[in-house]
Amino acid sequence: MKKKVSNALSLLQHQYLHRQKIERVVNFLCEKNNIDKSEFGLASGAKSIDSSDIEDALSEDELEALIKEM
Repeated sequence: MKKKVSNALSLLQHQYLHRQKIERVVNFLCEKNNIDKSEFGLASGAKSIDSSDIEDALSEDELEALIKEM
């Protein structure tokens, strides 16, 4: 039972991390293209890609890789 719960939590955490990455890319693209991002219901915590905003921001290479993956 513990293994099933652990696997479920691991899967949820994995999905959550991917959602955060996708929201960062979408927020970035909306800002760069003057798109109203309010219709997407994005989390406010996933809006920064610029390293001047936060310490753990995406690097240019990470951003490029995420966009290519999409």
